[in-house]
Amino acid sequence: MFPIRIRMKIRLTIIAPLLVLAVALTVAVVNYVKYRHEPEYHGKQLSVWLTEGAIAWSEGGDEATGPAKEAVRHMGTNALPALLRMVRAANSPFTLKWQALANKTRFIPSPNLAENENSLAWQGFKWVGADATNAIPALIDIYHQNLSPTSQHAAFGILLEIAPKPELTALVKEAFTNRYDVVRMHAMWELTPTNQPEISVPILITCLSDPSRRVQTLAASKLRQFGTNALSAVPALVPLAVRGTTNSFYNSARVALLHIDPATAAKVLTNGFWTYAQFTNEQAFYKARDEARTNGGDVEAVFRKFHPADTNDSDFDTKFRKAYGMPPPNR
Repeated sequence: MFPIRIRMKIRLTIIAPLLVLAVALTVAVVNYVKYRHEPEYHGKQLSVWLTEGAIAWSEGGDEATGPAKEAVRHMGTNALPALLRMVRAANSPFTLKWQALANKTRFIPSPNLAENENSLAWQGFKWVGADATNAIPALIDIYHQNLSPTSQHAAFGILLEIAPKPELTALVKEAFTNRYDVVRMHAMWELTPTNQPEISVPILITCLSDPSRRVQTLAASKLRQFGTNALSAVPALVPLAVRGTTNSFYNSARVALLHIDPATAAKVLTNGFWTYAQFTNEQAFYKARDEARTNGGDVEAVFRKFHPADTNDSDFDTKFRKAYGMPPPNR
């Protein structure tokens, strides 16, 4: 008889390949069932074109996605059923366990996670173009099904691009109470200074008290864009801006307050990062720097005038000169 340790190694040697084979077969079966009804173009299925398009975009930007974009547009409405299935995709408990196992060993391939399908579907709907409006009712249903954060976010993002204004307005209003902060944040991007401030600013003020700090930060950044039209937000901004004294996460609130109400900022932003004094000094520096560049003046001398402490830093050249497009000092 072999010792117990050796017998265990023998068993693992036999079981491991069988486990890998079982997983590989499972992947093949799942992919076959999932993708067998996809439309094709030039011998490639929709999901293949979408994946190649995503890779091309990551390597060369939008211009590199031409072939994939052409393929999806050629499929047109025939691609909608498959794209809707991809938007609905959500990870099953089995998939999550499978991914956890794949993370522990390099012998087991990772499954195709739902968030990847959701993202590809979002891009696919963009490429289908105007014909995608036929899927609006189904997308609204998916949005309300709350299958997963990424599924709901994808459905919402697609609807923002293809839904007519009446449906879009109602959808954005509803999104501000969505359970997922990523959807609430996406809804905020629809609020711009060209919108009616009397509608947008109160919504953004409410978002300043959102339980998600990411939502709070974005709300402050958006309010800054409204300038003095957002003066009603100052009472809500001040507590967040004060927190920024010791917590850099709230710097966006400090910057917003500085732009919206400098007088209040001068009273409350007296220490920490981006004090009122630092802000006004930096604004004066930018003006003097631009004038020096325009008139052929000494930009380095301007920098040293407004940043005397920084110019004595041993890392001055790497920290500041590169940021302002200035040559390194002579040494």
